[in-house]
Amino acid sequence: MKTSPAARAAELIAKATDRLPSSTALEALRRAFDRTLQRAIRAAGATSGTRGINLQPRAGMRSKIDRHPEMKAYIDDLPTYLTIAELARELRGRFGEIAPGRSAVHRYLQRQAGSRDR
Repeated sequence: MKTSPAARAAELIAKATDRLPSSTALEALRRAFDRTLQRAIRAAGATSGTRGINLQPRAGMRSKIDRHPEMKAYIDDLPTYLTIAELARELRGRFGEIAPGRSAVHRYLQRQAGSRDR
């Protein structure tokens, strides 16, 4: 069975960090990841976020819930005692593939709660 280059590299990294204390190994991996990420950004030609990889969130990006008025109305009509996970399951059952995940539902509910407090 042929192993991929990524699998071979992972094995080398695991062997190199085996005998290190966990905190040292994690710090070494974090630094290696940072270096690799910076190299990838430079290779993509990203300079000050104007082209290539842009790591900044896009302002004004609307959530799945905000883009679907029917979904928004459905959430607002559901009982308030549902947990976020139950609400996400309910949406998945009703809207299928376009339904948001738990994190998106949570962010939406936080925004709604914040707008009610103002």
